[in-house]
Amino acid sequence: MSSLGGYYIVRSEDFVYNPRISATAPVGPINRNKLGRVGVMSPLYTVFRTYDVDTTYLEHFFKSRYWHSFMNFNGDSGARSDRFSIKDAIFFEMNIPIPHIEEQMKIGEYLTHINNLITLHQCKLKLLKQIKQSMENGLFIKNTTKKRKELENMTFKYESDFEETLINLLSNKGWEKDVIKYPTESELLQNWANILFDNNRGIDRLNNYPLTEGEIQQVLEQINSLRTPIKLNEFINGKTVSIKRDNPDDLEHLGKEISLKIYDRREIAAGQSRYQIVQQPVFPSKTKILNDRRGDLMLLINGMPVIHIELKKSGVPVSQACNQIEKYSKKGYLQVYFPLFKYLWL
Repeated sequence: MSSLGGYYIVRSEDFVYNPRISATAPVGPINRNKLGRVGVMSPLYTVFRTYDVDTTYLEHFFKSRYWHSFMNFNGDSGARSDRFSIKDAIFFEMNIPIPHIEEQMKIGEYLTHINNLITLHQCKLKLLKQIKQSMENGLFIKNTTKKRKELENMTFKYESDFEETLINLLSNKGWEKDVIKYPTESELLQNWANILFDNNRGIDRLNNYPLTEGEIQQVLEQINSLRTPIKLNEFINGKTVSIKRDNPDDLEHLGKEISLKIYDRREIAAGQSRYQIVQQPVFPSKTKILNDRRGDLMLLINGMPVIHIELKKSGVPVSQACNQIEKYSKKGYLQVYFPLFKYLWL
């Protein structure tokens, strides 16, 4: 590896071994540089690069415990109890099972799909827990006789009252207070484009020039080509999407491929993530026979629809709301605006 004043230069796809041990990494973790940029590491770490091996396969191999026995058998007793000690020459003698390259790629792709699916469900679970907590905090009142009677008598005569109550609860729990009211599909699409621009306006991405309609269409075409939930999950959790710049004002990148950040699971409830509430979005009909519809509430993360909520006034069975969502899904409402909704309805 090249060095910089004793430090190792870490290039894209290089691996870094951290000898610091923990409960989840008893011999220290090995991670791949997937940041897409060059960095430097202290000589306390071991940096290495592989050739003729699928790096995704190798990354998953190092997430397993298969190689721990080699480390435990060949490691030294270090001076520090929080670090694993092994000589570099011995470390690089580690035997790794390497099947045919096509099998490596299939194994790596399959395990990555599973990870992405887990992440998506974890994100949904976090959002649902947040909504549940908001409702509990707002609806379960201190246990006094007077408050109990108020709770027993608490009803929503109109869906609009229920809607406003839920909006207030979500706003008090971190969702943006500026609610997007009665948007059309084009307005929701523009909202998403604005967020993409805000999160990618750096000189190495959009260079402070907004996305054009053609560039947004490039992203939508990539989404439309995804035919399964797993492929869609991989797209979302891939963090970035590539487009070819066609904005004539961006002379530096015109005609070149750039990468756009769309979502990073490490920035849940932090970083550049945006959490928006949409009130009564317009669902355009795909045919002239059907009328346009209005939903109740929609929750967006970075402009992407994650949860749709249908509310019913007190006394109306919950099944009616479920049937309504199912009807919207089957008739393809909103899929014109955002094909992600094919798989993200709740």
